[in-house]
Amino acid sequence: QQQKLIEEVKEYKRQILYQQRLINESSSKRQKMAELSSDGAMIAESLPSLRAHGGSIDLCKFVLQNEFVLDGARVMGIDASSQIIVASGRAPGVSAEHVLTKICMFSRQETKVCLPPNTKAVRDICITPGGLAIFASLGRKLSLLSMTTNNVVLQYDLPAPGWSCSGDQTGPNHVYAGLQNGMLLVFDTRQTKGPLHSLSGLSTNPVHTIHSVVDDSGSMKIISASSIGPCIWDVDGTETRYLPAKKFLLILPMPMVCANVDIKCWSFFQAKFAYRDGKPRGLHIPCMCRSIK
Repeated sequence: QQQKLIEEVKEYKRQILYQQRLINESSSKRQKMAELSSDGAMIAESLPSLRAHGGSIDLCKFVLQNEFVLDGARVMGIDASSQIIVASGRAPGVSAEHVLTKICMFSRQETKVCLPPNTKAVRDICITPGGLAIFASLGRKLSLLSMTTNNVVLQYDLPAPGWSCSGDQTGPNHVYAGLQNGMLLVFDTRQTKGPLHSLSGLSTNPVHTIHSVVDDSGSMKIISASSIGPCIWDVDGTETRYLPAKKFLLILPMPMVCANVDIKCWSFFQAKFAYRDGKPRGLHIPCMCRSIK
């Protein structure tokens, strides 16, 4: 009994040190945010003079409402209809298992969801309108989590670690996974054995971002991004096309991210290195494609 009490005291001490570290990190982040806010105030003071010279800038003010401390948080998905955030992370303790944290923005309540064994780190999370959270993980798993019961209702084995995932814009049955080896897998949740299609990419670079879209003709397309640039996948005809980004001076191959996807317009962001005074400076260049021929 004495040995058991000693072990419990040690565990409590470890928990106290862990919480203290989180508090220190949170204080450091608040200090940095305060410094950034002061920089933003200086920029705001210079805006009237810009408007006086004919400039036009739309300001959007962001106010910090709440903070949640999550250990090992990497990616998150947002259920806008239910105001729920699902974030990946690690459970506190020696084992530090990978978990998902559900945060309700109404009640500020947090719920830890334990993942099945061998899931490993979650690389991407997508919330479907049907109330499922899809997540791809490095344990070569594509999992579907019920947002109601917090249980994994379906799990697929992948031939390589999963890097990205997406739901379907036209229905609740199809889901997509981008793999570390550059492949794209198409799944039908009504078929639990395996993927409907296994499509090979233009390279073996990891597919780190995918989004499903519908073009003007009603055909389903998948927009993906890797270090070679964006790629268009014709899911119906299993055709792949590479969409080269607009060439800039002194541009280097960098990972691209798909964002702001709708039916008629796709946007991409690519890092650009511009040399000024002999010093490299990193920039983010938005590239928009309105029509693809």
